[in-house]
Amino acid sequence: MAQSINHIKVELLSEVFGYGDNIISQVPTFRDFCVACIDHIGEHCIPYIKSVYAGLRHLVPVYIAAKMDSYDLVNDVTESEIAKWYETFKEAEQKRCLEKEFKDNIDELQFLVEEYRNSDDFKKMLDFIGRFKWLAPYNAMLVQMQLPGARLVLNGKNWAAFNRRPKKNAKRLITLMNFGPIQCMFEYGDTEHIPGTEEISEDAIFEKWDKMLISPSGKPSKDDIDNLYWNLAQLGICLDTKFEAVNTYGGYLSRYTEGEVTFHVSDKCIAKAKSAFIISVNGRADEASQFHTLCHELGHLFCRHLYYDRSKERRMTIQEREFEAETVAWLVCKRRGIKNPSEAYLSTYAPDGIIPVCSTEMIMKAVTKIEALLSSKMNIKSSPWFEKNKALRELVECLESERRQSRNLFDY
Repeated sequence: MAQSINHIKVELLSEVFGYGDNIISQVPTFRDFCVACIDHIGEHCIPYIKSVYAGLRHLVPVYIAAKMDSYDLVNDVTESEIAKWYETFKEAEQKRCLEKEFKDNIDELQFLVEEYRNSDDFKKMLDFIGRFKWLAPYNAMLVQMQLPGARLVLNGKNWAAFNRRPKKNAKRLITLMNFGPIQCMFEYGDTEHIPGTEEISEDAIFEKWDKMLISPSGKPSKDDIDNLYWNLAQLGICLDTKFEAVNTYGGYLSRYTEGEVTFHVSDKCIAKAKSAFIISVNGRADEASQFHTLCHELGHLFCRHLYYDRSKERRMTIQEREFEAETVAWLVCKRRGIKNPSEAYLSTYAPDGIIPVCSTEMIMKAVTKIEALLSSKMNIKSSPWFEKNKALRELVECLESERRQSRNLFDY
């Protein structure tokens, strides 16, 4: 046993030495050397780093040795300090990854333009997106960023229905298109009447459009609720409506693998499987408040504060997570015509007029996903729960195989 342990130690020391010899010229200072070794080999190499660093001093060229830290400095460092250096490095790395996420997408535009961090301007953007219900949330955001204050934005085909066309010098507003790259849209002021057709007045156009967008009576529709409850099961989420708290408390989302959900393999085929999450909703709250809570908790899920694949979860402060989730809930409810308390809630996160760092792209994607859950029933194979759960995939494949065999036997 002792020989085996000694052999492992020798192998580990050899690994640290070999790797250290390769990197010492790039990271000659002791702190950087420690971080690089731990990041490559693991924290179990910490006890060997000091001796390797000392040994390399005698082997490297003089110009590299001159850049290395002194014996006294290295000897005074404890193993716990080395571990702390690495922990600090990882925290800084996670922060850099979060910043890179912003720069790699549309957030680069938002956060390079300082006024978008102002809570009033951020609220104006959300109001705009909330009003432009006929546009996908992400597209509404793009339109607002290109033309703040736009009143009515449609593509050429939709404007033609009102006997209008884009002017020759019209400003093209770029939006994303399903199953295609981009499409151009135009604001009312950049369109003109098509000669030879009946001219429709501005007031008539806006009145007709407003009637097409009449909001419900402040409550979620039955179809929305039916689709949402169906899809919660397709996402592997248990819904707990027996939770009771004071009326100001909505609910919460948490991991929950002890429950069981009944999901649909098809319209007529159902099955049961262990859940992935649970959403507990305040049973004392009214229907609109419960709907708002579900949107908030799904906001946490789709903004990846909690997710099926833990490696894809985003490291954020509680303030940042809550701001993103509540912004998602506010947008979904506003676009659905449902009154909710988000505005007052969100204002508490910007007491100095500056909103927390958040990913607008993640917010818009989350709103889009929730609106899809409200609009139609999800196929289990489209669910991220299905994608990340091997046992679930095997169960679904088995049930589908049985159904195919049953149909073949009946046909015969």
